[in-house]
Amino acid sequence: MLNKKGFTVIELIMSFVFVSILTTSLFMAVMNYKTKEREVKVQKEVESFKSKMTMETEMRSKWHM
Repeated sequence: MLNKKGFTVIELIMSFVFVSILTTSLFMAVMNYKTKEREVKVQKEVESFKSKMTMETEMRSKWHM
């Protein structure tokens, strides 16, 4: 009967590949989340700017009447 101690090279390589794939997937998910977060922030800022410009235009048009 063989006493098997430790791991074979194939087992170590497969474990490394598995951990690498999981790490890459997590990294891509986080980057995608941050990109979406930035897009939402910019969109809110644009909407706020448009609203302020509309209010300013309305106020100026009232003064010129």
